[in-house]
Amino acid sequence: MKHKAQPTPPEQEQVQNPHDRFLKRTLEDLEKVQGTLEGVLPPALFARLNFPTLQKEDTSYIDHKLKQFFSDIVYNCRTVDDIPLKITFLFEHKSYPPDYPHLQLLRYMLEIWDRQVKDKQSLSLVLPILIYHGKEPWVYQPFKNHFPGDFDKDLGKYVPLFDFLVANFQQATYAEINEQFRLPSLRIAFRLMKSIRDENLSEKLMNILEGLTELEKEESERKYFETIIVYLLYGSRIEVEKIMESLYNISQNIGEFADSPAMQLIRKGREEGRAESWAEAKKLIEERQKAIDEAKKRIEEEQRKVIEAKQKAKAEKKATIRRMLKAKMTKALISSLLELKPKQLEGFIKEIEQEEKKRKEEK
Repeated sequence: MKHKAQPTPPEQEQVQNPHDRFLKRTLEDLEKVQGTLEGVLPPALFARLNFPTLQKEDTSYIDHKLKQFFSDIVYNCRTVDDIPLKITFLFEHKSYPPDYPHLQLLRYMLEIWDRQVKDKQSLSLVLPILIYHGKEPWVYQPFKNHFPGDFDKDLGKYVPLFDFLVANFQQATYAEINEQFRLPSLRIAFRLMKSIRDENLSEKLMNILEGLTELEKEESERKYFETIIVYLLYGSRIEVEKIMESLYNISQNIGEFADSPAMQLIRKGREEGRAESWAEAKKLIEERQKAIDEAKKRIEEEQRKVIEAKQKAKAEKKATIRRMLKAKMTKALISSLLELKPKQLEGFIKEIEQEEKKRKEEK
């Protein structure tokens, strides 16, 4: 059955936000990003990535036409042979499969390349990973299958054929998710995303949270547990009381997490036996999560300023080296005056030469 894409009304954004927010909170951690890539990418491609270069990009490349389809999380990375990549996690907003995902992704990739051209940057390869956890089954098809007829290679060369990777949690079983992802936190996250719209979610909660006790030693994972609870409360279609009752019932089987602030609030609401207490617990958990998010934003802003300052200082140093080289100063003298080691100076000179070469090519 075909579905016409409709603009997303403002009142529906709150329905989508819990899923989108949960994925972004999950993939803001570099270890989880690497674990996700390990589970999704072909082994040969995963082995080519130089993970020390993996860095989250603050920019989104979703334009107004694409907002109705998905949101994105972007990471920059280089391969072991120094090829720049943009790895984009695209989260499908609809609960049903996209009719023409290649068209949406091609529009998205063109937006990235258009911005790079405007900023006078080299084009990066884009590695799109589409994350789907809708209700209806979806099987990946190559782009050529959308065209009628079995065209030959003479006609086929005029079709922009390309692939994308799919993390299809709707189709995967819990066992397959467990086998696909090494980190217990990712197994829990993706089992939860698979079942978040399930009417029997509360009955499956024990299986979803399996392996939770493996995370209790890590401070970051203890905080992530509250992210999981917030997603349960805001992303599912089950009554808050039913979800909290299920969490209360399994609290003895989740190790130290049973004593987390979130679970303490849930137990308080359950033991007082009042609906108002459940609502209060839900509100307090969300407030704690917002406080964590705000703290992270402040840290990210400070880190961004530090990076910008370093980039500015580097640009100024390169400009100085460029002027010194034009003045026929020796490398030994430049190293001494700028307090640079010979290898550092050679690195700057190599970058300057590459920039000059690119500038000439553009002319």
